[in-house]
Amino acid sequence: MRRGTSTLIAFVVACAAAAVPQPAQARSSLDAKAARMSDEAAAHFKAGRYLEAAERFEQAYALNADVIVRLRNAGRAWEEAGRPERALHCFERYLAKETDPKLRADAEERIEKARAAVAAARKAEQPAVDAATPAAPAASSTAPRADVTASSGGVPSWSLPLAASIGSVGLFLTGVAVRQKVEDAASNFELHDAAGHYDYPGGAGKRDEDASTIAQNRGLAWGLVGGGVVLAGVATWLWLRDGDAESDGKTEQAGVRLLPVAAGSNAGLVLSGRF
Repeated sequence: MRRGTSTLIAFVVACAAAAVPQPAQARSSLDAKAARMSDEAAAHFKAGRYLEAAERFEQAYALNADVIVRLRNAGRAWEEAGRPERALHCFERYLAKETDPKLRADAEERIEKARAAVAAARKAEQPAVDAATPAAPAASSTAPRADVTASSGGVPSWSLPLAASIGSVGLFLTGVAVRQKVEDAASNFELHDAAGHYDYPGGAGKRDEDASTIAQNRGLAWGLVGGGVVLAGVATWLWLRDGDAESDGKTEQAGVRLLPVAAGSNAGLVLSGRF
């Protein structure tokens, strides 16, 4: 065989060998990357940066699911970050793979604790009912009912417009502050996305979750700003409507005000308006 032919054959063989996938080498590279992420997560946890630690532990586990202790570490970090629902998710996945009885017992205890925290948080989100307010007794059919409207001289006519004005400013400023924080979070999200922080198995779901959270918070901010503007309009209307009105030949003060009302043994405040 001529020398040129043998050289060409060797070149073709080398190219073919380079084109063949090397699963073992790729797996080793992913394992090394996962180990580095796990070390970074441990450093974050030690420094008290629990959110960063939890995310890094989950990313490391996504790259190498054989090291299940990273799931447990992620759960611990979510615990410390005050996110019991995420901690519960990690501990349940960890328990499904752990075989050591002692570690399983610890995971089960943490799962019960996380479930209790999630249940308490959901209960706190429900509208609170003021159980201390007694129910108004039913009016007796035999007792005479006397509806007496007290004079409104002690209640300033500007109290309700003033309260609406203060509330509108509070809503508007709160919305502006929330929107600023949302835009800062959106900028960080774009930087992380461009830097490839979501380029790992399962990272697309985390990216979508972060983007959805930012969109929801942005909507909340605009809702607060809009509510402040609407309430400012209501306050302006209340201020402008405060004047005198003619009723049955009598001149009475117009506007909206709170009036004390007594009805038998009951008493309270009613919203009164005349325009």
